[in-house]
Amino acid sequence: MKCTHVISLIFGSVVSLVTLASAQVPADPPSSPAGMILIPAGDFAMGRQSGSGYGDELPVHTVTVSAFYLDKYEVSKALWDEVKAYADGIGYNFSNSGSGVGDNQPVNQVNWYDCVKWCNARSEKEGLAPVYYTDAGFTTVYKTGEPTPIANWAANGYRLPTEAEWEKASRGTLVGNTYPWGNTIGGGDANYRGSGDPFDEGTTAVGYYDGGQVPAGLNRANGYGLYDMAGNVREWCWDWYDNSWYDNAGATTPDTRGPNTASGARVLRGGSWFSSTIDLRCANRDYGNPVGVISINGFRSARGLFTDDDFGSYAGDGLPDDWQVQYFGEDNADAGPNVDADGDGDSNLYEYHARLLPNDPTSFLSITLTPDATEGGALLTLSPGKAGVSYAVSTKDSLLDADWIPLTTMVGSDGMLEVTDMEASGLRKFYIVTPTRTP
Repeated sequence: MKCTHVISLIFGSVVSLVTLASAQVPADPPSSPAGMILIPAGDFAMGRQSGSGYGDELPVHTVTVSAFYLDKYEVSKALWDEVKAYADGIGYNFSNSGSGVGDNQPVNQVNWYDCVKWCNARSEKEGLAPVYYTDAGFTTVYKTGEPTPIANWAANGYRLPTEAEWEKASRGTLVGNTYPWGNTIGGGDANYRGSGDPFDEGTTAVGYYDGGQVPAGLNRANGYGLYDMAGNVREWCWDWYDNSWYDNAGATTPDTRGPNTASGARVLRGGSWFSSTIDLRCANRDYGNPVGVISINGFRSARGLFTDDDFGSYAGDGLPDDWQVQYFGEDNADAGPNVDADGDGDSNLYEYHARLLPNDPTSFLSITLTPDATEGGALLTLSPGKAGVSYAVSTKDSLLDADWIPLTTMVGSDGMLEVTDMEASGLRKFYIVTPTRTP
């Protein structure tokens, strides 16, 4: 007979948290959320390293950037409209509705505040924690008006990239390069003023320079696989603009997020269809009034890739906790809660549950053995459930199996939700719980 603690910790059995996830498996190349590219952590030389440019691009300095995800393409008008329609229904208010030549063209005529609110709405639509709030306690999600938002950098939702993240991503796998693909530029490389392409007076479709462009040219995704990091539309970044920022000690702080003092302008990067080639360089810094609206400005969104203990209580295993909030495992081995069954330095006392919502310490999913040995199985308890959210539960016997097998979908309510997997007895099994906000 196995006894159960009131907080679902099972004594006499191992209830362990599986520390693998689709975001990255150490033995295999990492995968990324749909439509995003993983930008690996590391140092890079930021600023103009050769050729002509502007004074605000100097001095060259080394910046350390943590791994993060970045949209493969600039946000299209279709994606903008999809998220905005959702946002309009849950209390968001945008200063500008956004424009675009076509569904697959980059959205433009959106100001900085519109983009920040849109990132929050995209997060909520996908069941992620919003990044931007109106208060330091991160209790009120930023949805309306144009106050200066407060960023919760520990949240796993969408956000604007920092200026340093943007430049590191733009350079791809090259060092000291002038443009995302190398050191020369022609009309077949990017959409800029005077390029001779059919789009000199406006945007191209996102990802247009894939090898089939006019004038003819090579596939101009950079070394990370990002498109349009030069030309098409300028892209909003998080940072306040300061023309002497690179002389500031804060510019070399790891994961620098720019000046702390408002300057009246936010950073724009990448150049646009209206720019000359000097403004398409990776090092070029531009800026704009955050309330300004113009047809050459758009954006792409980023997401953090969190390191161990950014949030949660699973210290010492070296894997990001935002992976752990979705992946769980149950093991029938005869071991108590103080046994470190997976050898990560933590006992099972700290691994019997995982938080589903990173900013809600009361939200967790636990996996236990059912106490009736004649029935066996694993009991999954979600507490508390959230009204308006459905929870799709899938399972597999081995993480090497190709597909997750759907187990059930729990319709959320404001209370505890439970489901039993009767086939879990005697084997290690793995579970993924995917929350989805319902219409």
